[in-house]
Amino acid sequence: MDIFVAIIVFIIIFFTIERGLNKLLGVKRVHLRDTEGSKADTWSRFIIVILLFCFIPLMVQLDTPSLIWFWIIYLSLSIGSQAILEWKYIQSKQYVTTIALWIFGVGSLFWIRYYFGG
Repeated sequence: MDIFVAIIVFIIIFFTIERGLNKLLGVKRVHLRDTEGSKADTWSRFIIVILLFCFIPLMVQLDTPSLIWFWIIYLSLSIGSQAILEWKYIQSKQYVTTIALWIFGVGSLFWIRYYFGG
């Protein structure tokens, strides 16, 4: 039951951080699919998903700490590529919000690993 409460709290904090940073930086959210970087975004997501599917057999055999590290690496690749593309194709500070949310996500995974004994 504790994990469900933690997930709800993380979701609330996640959206609060995103809205607060966007308001603080004066960022109006723009999707990469609406820019000239849409093809690069699609390809980067496709490659990352293919890599994810290649490692699914390995995930079944991993213990919980290794699985947390897998998700940290996946999150870093996915959000890192999104932040780079936002920096390159969107002329605002939207990438700063994305990087802050990446830091929060990785920190949350570390917290889950140590708090819930993973």
